[in-house]
Amino acid sequence: MENRAYALAVGIFTIVVGLATAASFWWFSGRTERTYDVLLYTDGSVGSLNEQAAVRFRGIRAGRVTDIDLDPETPRRILIRLRVDASLQLSRATRARLATQGLTGFIFVQLEDDGSDPRPLETVGDELPRLPLEKSNTNTTEAAINALNRIRDVADRLTLVLDDQNLGNLRTSLEHVAASTRHLDATLAQAPALIAKADSVIARFDTDKIDSMLSNVDRTTRELPATLATLRSTLVSLETLTARWEALGSDVQTRLIGDGGGQLGGTLEELRRTSAELSALIATLERNPQSLLLGRPKAEPGPGESGYVPPARN
Repeated sequence: MENRAYALAVGIFTIVVGLATAASFWWFSGRTERTYDVLLYTDGSVGSLNEQAAVRFRGIRAGRVTDIDLDPETPRRILIRLRVDASLQLSRATRARLATQGLTGFIFVQLEDDGSDPRPLETVGDELPRLPLEKSNTNTTEAAINALNRIRDVADRLTLVLDDQNLGNLRTSLEHVAASTRHLDATLAQAPALIAKADSVIARFDTDKIDSMLSNVDRTTRELPATLATLRSTLVSLETLTARWEALGSDVQTRLIGDGGGQLGGTLEELRRTSAELSALIATLERNPQSLLLGRPKAEPGPGESGYVPPARN
């Protein structure tokens, strides 16, 4: 009787332990959460996507990948089974693509929804709702080949640019830049001395002389109309003198022919007087040609007059 009771107790204990183990597996397998399955399909490559990979909705973990297999109806198509949290209701605006997780490089499924079409996914009979997997260059062979091709193109271009001749030219240019920099530094070092020299040169100028020169220029500018009037009067005098010479010549010729030289003496006297005036005008222009523009110069004071300065004795 006791053996039967012992056997019954062992059997009950074994059943309880088995049920506890099954409950633990069921608990840790996530069956306590409400989920539903969705199929992703693609005709391209899924790269290194693995089962149990994460499913994220806008960066938040929303499920996991449970199976990756070929579509029995279309062998060229790949089906990816997702188990998504029931709190996330996918719509017809949901988009799926592959993304890379940080520096680890693990691939996961990224879900996005812009809310443009809130209607739920379509289902046909007992089939699971399906979403197309958009093309992605993450960890795909094509993307790797394209990246390698780009790297090779860049390397080829760098090889063409950085050949021996271009490197020599670049080295020469850098040497010229360094020499120019040194020259500029030397010039900047000499700048205080140059500024001091400029100040000393400026200090040597006599400001009184500069003011006097400016005053003379101003006075000359004010006297310019009078000078022009004097020049105009001189030209009129020269024209009058020329006319007198012409009239005198005609008069001499007339008197020599008509009067027989009776009035020749008076004519010669007038001619002598006119010639003396012309000689004096010419002598004045030779001594002071600027008198045509500036007028007749003032006469220097003689002995006993105000402003007279006796000549210095050697």
